[in-house]
Amino acid sequence: MARRYTLPLLMLFLGGLLVALSAPVRDSQPLISSILFYFGYGIDILAIALFIKIRFQKS
Repeated sequence: MARRYTLPLLMLFLGGLLVALSAPVRDSQPLISSILFYFGYGIDILAIALFIKIRFQKS
């Protein structure tokens, strides 16, 4: 059962990491910061959707 949630958890971690990495470069590289920020949140949204899909999937 726990193996089903491995991919969404890794996606949440990666998304959070990208969002966190976008903060230090915000002043010097605003374009890269924006790309990291929105890509990170996009991954987080996909991970949440995958959690919901797995949770309500018929076995």
